[in-house]
Amino acid sequence: MKIGFIDSGLGGAKVIETAIELGITGDIYFLADLKNNPYGEKHPEYIKKITIENVSYLINLGCETIVIACNTATAVAINDVRKMFQNIKIFGIEPAIKAVVDSPKKGIVLGTEVTLNQKKLNLLAERLNIKDKLELISANKLVKLIENNASNEVIDEYLENIFKPYDLKDFSHIILGCTHYPIVKNNIENIVKKYNNEIQIVDGSIGLIKNVLKSCPKVDYLNLTLVLTEHSDLFEKQFKSIVNHSYNVILK
Repeated sequence: MKIGFIDSGLGGAKVIETAIELGITGDIYFLADLKNNPYGEKHPEYIKKITIENVSYLINLGCETIVIACNTATAVAINDVRKMFQNIKIFGIEPAIKAVVDSPKKGIVLGTEVTLNQKKLNLLAERLNIKDKLELISANKLVKLIENNASNEVIDEYLENIFKPYDLKDFSHIILGCTHYPIVKNNIENIVKKYNNEIQIVDGSIGLIKNVLKSCPKVDYLNLTLVLTEHSDLFEKQFKSIVNHSYNVILK
């Protein structure tokens, strides 16, 4: 069983680590599109184009299941990808906004501007009847800070400014709408719990991987291959710090 994961960078690495922790097996390919990183600031049509290209590449490698481990690419491209590759299992990640359905308080959705502006998220919120319970906060710069290995002090200062306009006591959940953000989950918790100790941080990748595992037969091995669209010593160093498993590297 060959399973392909796609992201622009370190967010996908965090999803891969979650998948390994939850017991994924087989031949796993993670395509890190460093050449086009970050996705969140690019035009939706361009994101759609490169997502289709990357999915095609992984299918040509023999992947029978594709996981779009990027909220932005999922929001923009997954419908088109599923139409184009109907014989392939296609999974995508979305902000886990269902978490606030039964909450008496509101939820904050942190995401890239592109993700938050797509119809897909808004339609889901309308279907769940929680549109008025969601505060959408764009945090594009957080992706760059993570990719550039910014210090905790710099990240904390950025997060303080992000949350400063809001009374966090009014919220029950912080929903991470970008796969990069769980990398700094501890930073987010340390900031928000100073103002509301009961607030919950929600990472949608756990539900995503559980769905993937349900449809993929379990085997007795795990081979991991990192596919890079651009070489980066910094990225590989960061990848090793996140993913606790041996891997091979190929250049796309």
